[in-house]
Amino acid sequence: GARMSGDPEAGARTIARIECGVCHKRTVVGNSGVQARKQRRRYYCVKTNEQGINTGCGQASRRAEPLELLVTQAVLDVLDSEQMGRGLAAASESDEMKHLVRQYEDQKAKKSDALRLWQEGKFSEEDMLLTKELAEQAMEDAKRKMEKIKSGMIFASLAPGESIRDAWDNHDLYWRRSLIAMLIEKVIIHKSRPGTMTWNGWRFDPSKVEIVWREKRLTQAVM
Repeated sequence: GARMSGDPEAGARTIARIECGVCHKRTVVGNSGVQARKQRRRYYCVKTNEQGINTGCGQASRRAEPLELLVTQAVLDVLDSEQMGRGLAAASESDEMKHLVRQYEDQKAKKSDALRLWQEGKFSEEDMLLTKELAEQAMEDAKRKMEKIKSGMIFASLAPGESIRDAWDNHDLYWRRSLIAMLIEKVIIHKSRPGTMTWNGWRFDPSKVEIVWREKRLTQAVM
């Protein structure tokens, strides 16, 4: 079957939140257990962290590549809808987005400068903490506004005549992650018996993966 193109490691950071279906804790991605020798990336629930603290149940695990492909295909299937594409493109407000990006970067620089000046003894701790807090509040505000218009920016970046599937291959990790985050709230991996089903050349059961869409109408679009 078709495999994801591009940097194989990039997919690990494409899906913002992947949860264990048993304890609903966030999973981690890495080469776990015996699979580490074969360098097979997996998303898995960690029962105990490096400090010996219980962080999850350790009962859910899934091979990374087919999971990422499944989510990618679901997103691209939704976006293939011409009506959806037009609606998202209409939301584009590039001038405002550019302004917000500059605002975010300016505040980020202010925060860094405050920390540097404090370390050099040119700023009191009180001034540093106040400047840092105000900068972080402004950054969060800019980030919230950017999220509202990001969907339109994604489609505004398409070249004339470029399909969403072509764009996926041509754009970077940030673009792909923005696209997924715009549509998907989280992905849940449910406990399953390994090797019970084959999908696209992998031992993988797509029915044990739940995609939680940000809008309920998208659930119907891919069913």
